[in-house]
Amino acid sequence: MLSKPLHIYRASAGSGKTFLLASQYLRLLFTQPQKFREILAVTFTNKATEEMKERILGELEKIAEGKPTPYRAIIQAASPRLQGDQLDLAAQRIYRSILHDYSRFSVGTIDSFVQQVIRAFAFEIGLDSGYALELNSELVKTDLAERLFRLLDTDSALRSWITDLVYDRLADGQSWDFRQAMLQLADEIFKERFAFFEDNMRALEDPDKSFQQLRNNLVQRIQPFEGKLLLLASQALECIQSASLEPDDFRNGKRGFTANLLKIHERREFGATDKLRKAAGNINEWITKSMDTEKKSAIEQLFPQLDPLLQQMIEFYDANRVDYYTALSVYRNLYNLNLLRVLAAQLANYRRENRVLLIGDTHLLLRELVRENDTPFIFEKTGSRYQHFLIDEFQDTSTIQWENFRPLLEQTIATGQYNLLVGDVKQAIYRWRNGDWRLLLKTVKEQLGDAVVEEGRLQDNYRSRKEIISFNNYIFREAPLLLQQQFNQEMAEIPDQNIFSKLESEGYFSMISDAYADSNQDMPAGVRGGGSIELELFERPEPRSSRSWWESAAGVLPVTIERLIREEQYSPGGIAILTRNNQDARTVIDELLHYQDAAPDHLRYPIVSADALLINNAPIVQLLVAAISCLNDPSDQVSRATLVQANAIRLKQQLDDPVLYSASKETAFAQLPDHFSNRFENLRRMSLYDCVEALIVIFSLDTWEAEQPYLLHFRDLINAFANKGKTTLKSFVSWWADEGDRQALPAAGGGNAVQVMTIHKSKGLAFDAVILPFADWEFKSEKGNIWCALDPAIAGITWVPVKLSQQLRETAFAFDYFEETLFNLMDALNLLYVALTRARKKLVMFGPMPSKSTLENDTVKTVADLMYQLLHPAANKPVAAEWQQFWQATRFHLHGEATSETIHSEHREQPARLPASSRRQQPSWLRAAEKDRPQATTSTQQEWGSLLHLALSRIDSKQQIDQQLQRLLLEGKLLGSQLPELRSGIMEVLNVPELAQWYSGGYEAMSERPILLQGGAVRRPDKIFIGKEETILVDFKFTQSLQPSHAAQLQQYRQLLEQMGYRNVKAYLYYGQQQQLVPLASLPGRQGNLFN
Repeated sequence: MLSKPLHIYRASAGSGKTFLLASQYLRLLFTQPQKFREILAVTFTNKATEEMKERILGELEKIAEGKPTPYRAIIQAASPRLQGDQLDLAAQRIYRSILHDYSRFSVGTIDSFVQQVIRAFAFEIGLDSGYALELNSELVKTDLAERLFRLLDTDSALRSWITDLVYDRLADGQSWDFRQAMLQLADEIFKERFAFFEDNMRALEDPDKSFQQLRNNLVQRIQPFEGKLLLLASQALECIQSASLEPDDFRNGKRGFTANLLKIHERREFGATDKLRKAAGNINEWITKSMDTEKKSAIEQLFPQLDPLLQQMIEFYDANRVDYYTALSVYRNLYNLNLLRVLAAQLANYRRENRVLLIGDTHLLLRELVRENDTPFIFEKTGSRYQHFLIDEFQDTSTIQWENFRPLLEQTIATGQYNLLVGDVKQAIYRWRNGDWRLLLKTVKEQLGDAVVEEGRLQDNYRSRKEIISFNNYIFREAPLLLQQQFNQEMAEIPDQNIFSKLESEGYFSMISDAYADSNQDMPAGVRGGGSIELELFERPEPRSSRSWWESAAGVLPVTIERLIREEQYSPGGIAILTRNNQDARTVIDELLHYQDAAPDHLRYPIVSADALLINNAPIVQLLVAAISCLNDPSDQVSRATLVQANAIRLKQQLDDPVLYSASKETAFAQLPDHFSNRFENLRRMSLYDCVEALIVIFSLDTWEAEQPYLLHFRDLINAFANKGKTTLKSFVSWWADEGDRQALPAAGGGNAVQVMTIHKSKGLAFDAVILPFADWEFKSEKGNIWCALDPAIAGITWVPVKLSQQLRETAFAFDYFEETLFNLMDALNLLYVALTRARKKLVMFGPMPSKSTLENDTVKTVADLMYQLLHPAANKPVAAEWQQFWQATRFHLHGEATSETIHSEHREQPARLPASSRRQQPSWLRAAEKDRPQATTSTQQEWGSLLHLALSRIDSKQQIDQQLQRLLLEGKLLGSQLPELRSGIMEVLNVPELAQWYSGGYEAMSERPILLQGGAVRRPDKIFIGKEETILVDFKFTQSLQPSHAAQLQQYRQLLEQMGYRNVKAYLYYGQQQQLVPLASLPGRQGNLFN
């Protein structure tokens, strides 16, 4: 055990973070019989909590039963007295103790711990003991919006503000309807800094007066500035006019320095451009050599009069611009600021009337408790005294959460007890939950000091193949340096030296690269090869449309998935499609479902997504909810129609019958079971639970087998709802309207289906193949608001939200702007890190080619730009030669060679050799592969072998060769330059006499037809040719040597066909590298006897 009490571990993706946490918990657990009561393990989600509890109890059970486990050695190293049976007996005792005192088994989320403390202090802080925690932010926002609209009838000042807001929106060319913008603004109430604003509002004696004072102060700063520049610009233009000149007469005409004067004069923009600065004091920027002599003379005579005005404008602008732009940025958001003030007041009413707290409220209350009470007193009130804190996902901890934990942690540190913080700055993607990754990067160590902090790193990647690890090591070594360089260039341009110095002193000029300093992962012994990376960049047909490239990518995506499943043998359940947001996920699902609608059955594969788990999308739930709504309000025509249609789905009826959409109650009831209409009034008088159970019987819903998981979950929801004392149909209909679209089945891993999910949902998971269809998100964002501190002397208001824009660099909020820009850059980069490190074996990415301006300016705006700059040979930046070789036009494809260790560990067999007499001249497709890329022959051989395998599986006769090659070309699986070699390779195969006969068209051909076995397994022979007197079975092996298992596989295929009634089945294997067709009888037997 290391000497320092606080251990901070930075754990990169796939490095065994969960193992570390569990091992340290178990190590502590065996030091004393009741030690579990003194340990608090904090996780980020409820799911992680359950997994951690299951792992700890599961390992205790294994140890108690004497089963092997890697944790046994760790425990014995820490507690040498526990050897052999003693350890087993100790595990039994601890296991029983935890089960008998389970409430003291403290593994939970940080929110659950905070609630435990708050409930213990409910009396002291004047909190209603029956309060509830409101987790539905959308519900809160909607309620607050409704309250605000109701206020418009009685609050004339608010109505005046809203009227002005509408006029301003119309003047800016926006819709008058501000409601959606207001709902977006309401997101601010869930940010930690909103709490400071709320406190500030409560402290104001007269908020309306303070806001009016703020408005007047801002106007007093804005108008004189604009007035002065307007006066100087007008005087300058009058000078030009008095000299019989026009602004266009000067150098560069409309694009010259006089354009600046015109913009000010027209009140469009108040500034001093670079061209104006160059023109001040420099006559050469006013005239040109080719200028008319008379005009040139007039300008030269004007110079002594006009130039002082330009100098004065620049001097005035530079002296006052920070104050002006600061006032302007606040003024432009003043309507939003006032709306937030009203929302803050209504939020207090909402809490009181509904007896609820927001999740953030509990952390604020705990902060006050921690400030006002000693740590021992807090422990005493909660009934627990923790000696050890183990905190997971620490990079997502917020500043206030850390402030709450810090005194508790310091108490245990002071007594020398072991504590553990684990996280990864590179995986901090929950900033919208107020997470602050700087705590893990540097703040905690700075605050607590080196004397008590021991740092460690988990660098081995146990998840991915070596090609994936190498690729990610390169990307996340170079990307942070590139983004840091761009960020530094922007910070270097800041005019305020004080802010520049602050950015420098706080480490902003190296913070991105510092955060990724430990990104390089090591490969543990025995790491497997055979990983694969594909990146395809698509041209934008419409350069101004950021997503115009997607139409091309959308056609490639389903074909890529089909290739992974059919040719590369990935299980659908091992494939994940990751997107940045739910909207992109829905786009992907729609595209895949549309593609599958037109595809034959054998090309279809199951897809599961978060939307698929929402029970509101299930017909059985729609039926029940519609029935309850109809019973609650018999005049509700929409619910009645929904009920009729859902019932039609239950009965497998067509939905194009007009009777299903009739507004008539009689017509609708005629389509429903008689018992529903006969018992209608009786059902209305039942309690909610009894009503639902009766409806299940009336509509025979227990027999709707496919919908049973949704029905069971809906029953659980009804039970939970009724247990809260809400038993009426009306209360349920109201609750469902607010909460129904959020209720979902618990995720169970997706089964054997392609999974579509957001990158945030994928965190902590791993998949064999990961596809990023939209690798195009931006690194910088200028959306939303940031909270900034305001000088209280202005109006007593200390916190204001301002819109994020580059103009903030010219304000007193410049530091806040660069801080937010840094966070945005890290958010985007971390999101990429999480996405790419989910893959075990394969990565596929789609994105747009960089725009012309991006290439010319040598900048990185999107993830796709980053990949281009780091990988493409044509990029302006030097690209490592090891990656350049894998490009073909706009496609990057690296396919690693499976190592011998991989083959041995996965198949337990060694390759056999074909007889020397069977070896022929090297086939043309292998020669083409080596010609394409001699440095990576194995990778390219597999590529060509897969292409040849695919083509032969689709071709049933020689007459179809050109048709199927064109199809491959259109699907993007084949490049035009590859077509001649592939055709030549196919012809070489079909020159084998037997194959030529079978592909002659005289046989009925079937390709990869699935054969279902008992137990659900599926077998797919490559090719079956059915003749009048015989059945020919052929399996192709283009990139494999002879293996003993091939005979067993082929033998199984033949037996299956014979069991299915096929006559005279003859089985063959074709080895493409040797151009050898081998009958089953000549293959090595089951005992592994190989022929020489």
